Amino acid sequence: MSLPRLTRLGNVFTLGKGTKPWVSLPKGKGIKLTIIEEARKRLSAQQAA
Repeated sequence: MSLPRLTRLGNVFTLGKGTKPWVSLPKGKGIKLTIIEEARKRLSAQQAA
């Protein structure tokens, strides 16, 4: 069992020039949502469709 790792947002950066990254990021720009946040996002997307 591994412990979750937390990183301060100020310590996060992407490699690239301007607003165009040189490497692709996973959906959500690499920020993992909690289970509740994911459920809320899915629910709001379903209601909008």
